[in-house]
Amino acid sequence: MILMSGGLSRPDRGIAMKLIMKTFLVVGSAIALFLSVIFLFIWPALLKDANQMDKRTVLKELQRIESHLSSQADVLNRTNLDWAVWDDTFLFLKGEYPDYPAVNLLPETFENNQVNFMLFSDGSGSNIYQSAYDLKRVEPIRLPAEYYEDFSRLDKAQGYVMTELGLAFYSKQPVYKSDGSGTAAGSLVMGKFLDHNYVDKMGKELGLLLSFSEQKEKPGKKQAVETASETKMKGNLLIKELEGGGSYGISILMDREFYQQKRSSLIQQCYYIAGFSAIMLLLVLFLLDRFILSRVASLSENLRGIQERRDTGLRLPISSKHRDEITNLEQSINKVLASLEDKNREITNLAYIDQLTGLPNQAYLFEHYLTSLKGMKAVFFFDLDGFKRINDTLGHQAGDIFLKEIAEKVKALADEMNGLFARLAGDEFALLVGTSERMELEGIASRILSQVGKEYETFQYKAFTTASVGIAVSPLDGTSLDALLQKADIAMYEAKSTGKNQYVFYEDISSDSYYKNLLELEHELKYAVERNELEIYYQPIMDKAGEHIVCVEALLRWNHPAKGLISPDKFIPIAEETGLINRMGSWVLEEAVKQVGKWHMDGLEELGLAINLSKSQMKDGRFVEKLDEVLKQSQFTPGLLQIEITESDVSDYKKELLPFVEELRKRKVKIALDDFGVGTSSLIFLKDLPVDTIKIDRNFVKKVPFQAFDTVLLTGIYKILNELGLDCVTEGIETEEQLKYIRENSHSKLQGYYFSKPLPAPELEKQLNKLKPGF
Repeated sequence: MILMSGGLSRPDRGIAMKLIMKTFLVVGSAIALFLSVIFLFIWPALLKDANQMDKRTVLKELQRIESHLSSQADVLNRTNLDWAVWDDTFLFLKGEYPDYPAVNLLPETFENNQVNFMLFSDGSGSNIYQSAYDLKRVEPIRLPAEYYEDFSRLDKAQGYVMTELGLAFYSKQPVYKSDGSGTAAGSLVMGKFLDHNYVDKMGKELGLLLSFSEQKEKPGKKQAVETASETKMKGNLLIKELEGGGSYGISILMDREFYQQKRSSLIQQCYYIAGFSAIMLLLVLFLLDRFILSRVASLSENLRGIQERRDTGLRLPISSKHRDEITNLEQSINKVLASLEDKNREITNLAYIDQLTGLPNQAYLFEHYLTSLKGMKAVFFFDLDGFKRINDTLGHQAGDIFLKEIAEKVKALADEMNGLFARLAGDEFALLVGTSERMELEGIASRILSQVGKEYETFQYKAFTTASVGIAVSPLDGTSLDALLQKADIAMYEAKSTGKNQYVFYEDISSDSYYKNLLELEHELKYAVERNELEIYYQPIMDKAGEHIVCVEALLRWNHPAKGLISPDKFIPIAEETGLINRMGSWVLEEAVKQVGKWHMDGLEELGLAINLSKSQMKDGRFVEKLDEVLKQSQFTPGLLQIEITESDVSDYKKELLPFVEELRKRKVKIALDDFGVGTSSLIFLKDLPVDTIKIDRNFVKKVPFQAFDTVLLTGIYKILNELGLDCVTEGIETEEQLKYIRENSHSKLQGYYFSKPLPAPELEKQLNKLKPGF
């Protein structure tokens, strides 16, 4: 449809003249005023403002240094309190535990607690025992006999003090029994040396270049900033000894970036404006009316109309009088509109149609159940017995052909009875019919078994399979589609577990059947965390080149003591249904952040962490509180944490999901959309859902590059994501050919068994040591 004159007409000549006159007056006046203001007011003000911004930057870094020191002092005080209120320490000071130093004051004690010295005194203030350790040289330090005197005179529980071995910050606590009762047996002093080594290490942790020196002049403000030169600004954090001792400073020297950038920019802009503004103004205004202004106004008006109508089927009228960039722009915009129209059609197809069989998918079922599928009263849920054997023996391509042939047969049956046949996932299918009569349903189930049980020829091989069918009826087994599918699924597994090639009604399931086993599994899952049966495996995510690990995905495993490894597909749905998933998810978050944080400390500072999140956790407001707590305690960089949500949760829980995503974005945590293309959502939802990364499901990759349709489809997805500015990860890479094609046609990160299967942390560390991440 072409936009013609009428509601969206071209501006007439009078409008164009108004525009050019207004342009002349506004631009000419603005340039003159702008030049005056720049030289008289803005230049000095901007330079002053830039200088203040540089000062604020330095002050902010000084505050970070001070916060770091305060945090370290708090940690030292808490550590000292743990040692001071302890029966062993109490007995040692009472003279009843002479082996205390040999048992407890080992090198590992100082290294683990990051302290340099520990001083013990009895109730009279006499020194009982003292020990020190050099954390950098990893060797004991011999303390002078009178070393404790530097601390015995101090009344404050913590602070800074100059000792014979240098400036130190310390914590002093009275020693009590573990229950805190009774009279103090003495006191315990713990401390760290605040020297150049400590400041250098702190600078590396904070990413700053720091220096440490004694302040010989009269000390000034605690935080002071001064201009060191035209290009440098210096900040100093004052540290004072207790009892009027000396003063010391931690200094930082930073570039005056804002000032230099602002000054250079202002000089350049002034030259350009002063030299060319008058000439360019006259030249531009002369040509605007004839060649640009009126046509741009027309183009703008037509685009506004398309935007208001939100119809990608509309097209811009192409000028026949001109052949220039504006004409090319009009044509390009029309091409973009046509492309958007095609992509919208493709995306809709991706959202609701299974790409292999052409059947409606699970998204279609949930989308239409309450409207066009309202009359459906029974759900048949079945999968194929032995289908994995066909895939493993003949290959996935043969398996796909096999699925399509079965889909065609059963679809004909569904059409015959005005039912709806859909593929849910893998070899799982659902048939919805409008009858609830038992005899009719039994007849339909028998016909399904008959159709599926026929012999099929694939790649000149004859293949045979059967089906296990579960049946749920509304309203007996539920009224919502989710409830009916769940009950039919349980009945289907009962049919499979009791012999296969049969159908089972959910209402016929006995108490000692599969359902009982499901409840048993649910009961045992409640104690899996306490019994340390849950484990976290990690699968690497590689960069585009496939050479460096940039992230690891944390995957939960249940190592049952009797049943071995239980698939997440079995216990995760149980955990979600019973509410255990929130507790398990919190455990995964804590442990995974702790583990990756350890790798950060080992030198992999930029290694990212991806964690899968269930719909239950997204709906639970306490997860965000738990996330804040974990990030704060671990000091984990939020930008390195990626929360993955599945497509199925996007459409089912959109209202709950949007506020949750906003909370994550406030904390600078990344959001990824997992299993793209097989769930109940698509790029349609990205208009309202601000995600950072799309994880392309393995089903789009397994036939690439050998099958043209899949290859073109995957390339199209990459193009769409690139135009939308979205990062992506391609899952399921298993072959060299897949890797080569993806690297040549996308900027996607890479994940799959080609690089590594999910591994326990100790095994993954071997890869991390060999293949350091590159960022």
